[in-house]
Amino acid sequence: MTALFDELNGGLFVSRGQGIHPVRKIDSFEIIFVVSGQLGIFEENTNFIVNQNERLLLFPGRRHGGTIDYSPDLSFFWVHFRCGSEGLAVINKLQQYDGIARPEKLTNWFRLLLDEQELSKPNKTQLDLIMNLIVIECGLVKEPGVNVLLALATETRNYIKLSFATDISTSMIADELGCNPDYLGQIFKQCFRRTISEELNQVRIKHAEKLLLTTKKHINEIIHESGFNDAAYFRRRFRRYFKMTPGQYRKLHAGYHLNTE
Repeated sequence: MTALFDELNGGLFVSRGQGIHPVRKIDSFEIIFVVSGQLGIFEENTNFIVNQNERLLLFPGRRHGGTIDYSPDLSFFWVHFRCGSEGLAVINKLQQYDGIARPEKLTNWFRLLLDEQELSKPNKTQLDLIMNLIVIECGLVKEPGVNVLLALATETRNYIKLSFATDISTSMIADELGCNPDYLGQIFKQCFRRTISEELNQVRIKHAEKLLLTTKKHINEIIHESGFNDAAYFRRRFRRYFKMTPGQYRKLHAGYHLNTE
């Protein structure tokens, strides 16, 4: 794969619940991918609200900045890059603001980028190639078909995001939404290609991951705050997802380019 994009620098922003995105102009493109929470930002005369699993493309030479204070649950990946005429042709085909079809995949590309960037001698060719993959992933279009069934599945997903730390189940969610549990499970899997239990586990694991990276809380406290009642089950799920223990993961990613303001 030929690299069309020149990666400059990137990072993971984690909010402390205060401050606002600074107003500025930069001489490069920037992609912002919101992992959790909500980011209010403008570019010139256009305002954007970027939610979880959505991304925004900012252009060089255009004034941009925050429109609302950082929320306590906000976190997002960001990367600055430049490109030549061929890369610009690709960029011009992207929607400036859009949802991400495969947020887990885009998260993985950003992790690879930051891992390589933090090496004592990062490989510039690899950084640029990963930048290619990030832009390609940002261009994938979500599957069409916004309808009643998708709305119900999305409502289920939003309920999970709000209530994952409590003792919830498919039956409880179905009762809250006024439908049959088996029917809800079928619709959810049809729309998102995973079961409700798998979605719940992933949201809980992702929350635990955030706490591992951004706090010094003991693992047992993290397990409880992430909604798991069984520590052994949590550790099995975490290892299955990240191929390592929570302690190993925290130690491995301690050197991330992590900024909080």
